[in-house]
Amino acid sequence: MKQLGGEKRGQRRRHPRAIVLAAGLAATVSLGGAGDAGTPNGSPCGPSASSPTGLMMQSERAEFTYLRGTDTVRYVHRVEFRNRGPNRRLGLFLDLVDASTGDERSGPPSVVVQVDDRPVPVHCDTIGDLFRFHWSFAPSRTRFTVETRTAFTWLMDACSAPDYHLEWRPADSSAFDVSAATREVVFRFEPAVSLMAVGTWTEGAVFARGALRWRWQGSSPSAFDVWFDSEFADEHTDLFPGPCAPDHGLENSYYEIFSRSCEKSEFDAMEPADSLTADMRAWVGYTRGNTRSAINSLRARHRLAPLDTTSTGEPPLAQLGLADSTLAGLNPVERWNLRYAVGLMWALDVTQPPSAIVARVNRVEPPR
Repeated sequence: MKQLGGEKRGQRRRHPRAIVLAAGLAATVSLGGAGDAGTPNGSPCGPSASSPTGLMMQSERAEFTYLRGTDTVRYVHRVEFRNRGPNRRLGLFLDLVDASTGDERSGPPSVVVQVDDRPVPVHCDTIGDLFRFHWSFAPSRTRFTVETRTAFTWLMDACSAPDYHLEWRPADSSAFDVSAATREVVFRFEPAVSLMAVGTWTEGAVFARGALRWRWQGSSPSAFDVWFDSEFADEHTDLFPGPCAPDHGLENSYYEIFSRSCEKSEFDAMEPADSLTADMRAWVGYTRGNTRSAINSLRARHRLAPLDTTSTGEPPLAQLGLADSTLAGLNPVERWNLRYAVGLMWALDVTQPPSAIVARVNRVEPPR
């Protein structure tokens, strides 16, 4: 997979942070802002019109396929309409928004439109940071299908975790009567990826066999999104086949206390110091509390005996409570999380200088 910024996977800095799980991040879906370097060709909005068309939508299916080897997303949108009014000529358009239109390396992708399997001419206009593809046609039947196909680039942000994020809109509900429409969005990956690597802030998603899927009737959310963390793309791909909600917790997401972004933290700047600053001390205390909660949660879920979490001497990782036989009822991710959390309770010692804490944290991280 293409790597940006000259960094290979695994070279992103790991910094202290207060967020326990990567899934604890929050985001605001806001299509239509400045050009997005992650999608230089723009990300798609479903078909729309400049005013209500009078068309009744019967069904809609949008399918995204991310080809991991080429950083390309194939997009196929198919919608079936019923024309209850008189025969007339219609004009529709599809926008690719947040395009880096000022970057000579990017440009409008090709868009193919078919009405009832017959191609129609498509015209493209550049408007600010979007490409608008528009076409006109005269429906020859009361029921007809419009299908649009395109492909666009989806690039990673090597300084973020998750390192891929995409937003898009379905067909414009204000342009069509969608009250009785059956609608679906599918986002799949080739090759398939683990649930551990995929998430969304759009409600109603179901993950199954490496793909996210939404199904609903009538009006839809104003926008959809997907995030993808390539760090875990091939991690336990058979462990969480679904169908399940793409929620992330201690059973399917690695417990993390260090950010994998490129931003420098206070720990980087102050690591040579002989003692913790007040902010560092507060972070250690907060993270110890979160870590203790993670241990208690896993113990309660699997009815495990209390564990030694002392911070003196050697890390208490050889205790019987962390043996394979004791943890046989936990899945591999839960076992990793429990062992790491117990080790962190030893590593996060406020009597140690910053450099020693970082070294201790790295020492107790189990192999994956």
